[in-house]
Amino acid sequence: MNLSTVFRGPATIDPPRLVLVTPPAVEPWLVTDDALTQALKLDSDQDQAYVALVLKAARRYFENITGLCLINQTWKLSFDDLPIRQGQFGLEYGLAPSMSRFTGPAAGREIRLYRAPLATVSWVKYLDENGALQTFDPTNYSVGSAGVSTTFGRLWLNEGADWPSVGSYPGAMQIQFVAGFGSAASDVPEEIRMALLFLAAHWYENRLPANPDGAVELPNHLNSLIEMNRLAFTA
Repeated sequence: MNLSTVFRGPATIDPPRLVLVTPPAVEPWLVTDDALTQALKLDSDQDQAYVALVLKAARRYFENITGLCLINQTWKLSFDDLPIRQGQFGLEYGLAPSMSRFTGPAAGREIRLYRAPLATVSWVKYLDENGALQTFDPTNYSVGSAGVSTTFGRLWLNEGADWPSVGSYPGAMQIQFVAGFGSAASDVPEEIRMALLFLAAHWYENRLPANPDGAVELPNHLNSLIEMNRLAFTA
């Protein structure tokens, strides 16, 4: 499911765009880790380049499926208009995507940031009616769900504040934020590191996308580890 699917409906504006600005500085697993070497049955100097590629692919797959960021990374969320969605006919949050829409002027006070766990919001900027990039004063909003891995980060208007008047431009409103469990591999929860280890081992042992009997699917225990960490409405 992507943001276009969730938010498609009558009289919609373009859905939000989520772009990775700064990738994680390290990976949750190092090729030299003893647990990885044992799980993949590697010699210490065997197939290092391929294993490093598999590890990065496993981390990116897990993040894309779940909506979680493992090691701290910077994202930019942009909208072409005020990104406040108002449910139609009493239905909200994508239960009936064809009956939900973005509306403007602002019909609500909260923005979801679509990655977790949220570390910090770097800034909120917007293009004014003349196309000039302005910074939305951080005293106008608060940030919630920081450090929480079970829900997306949130940004909402403070009492008495209002959204800025944005111009009609692509990316008229932009939010840059950092999400992740921390800056080191040891900051990532053990059950997630286990899922990555199983996924890397599975891909290492099954290098082709299909066998004579059909596609090589993920084992049930691995699917369960991934699904237990999945958040709703991932991009």
